[in-house]
Amino acid sequence: MMRISRAGRAERITLTVEGWIDTEAAGLLEAECNAILGAGQDVLLDLSGVRYLSASAAEILRHLQTTRTEIARCPPLILSLMERGNRP
Repeated sequence: MMRISRAGRAERITLTVEGWIDTEAAGLLEAECNAILGAGQDVLLDLSGVRYLSASAAEILRHLQTTRTEIARCPPLILSLMERGNRP
């Protein structure tokens, strides 16, 4: 289960994400980010509350980093999963 809290100002929205980001949740998170980006705003993803990240979710987060999305407060384990990519 994933929870997203939204806060911010006109040019930048912070999404605080908590819980498990599996494949389904990652799609929902990506859609939320794309809606914000489509409105011309930047996204700050606060991942401090994330406890699990699937491989497909890590791929989506890596892709989001190529947009106007910044990832912050990422736990070391989650960060290593994102950096690992498709490597074993």
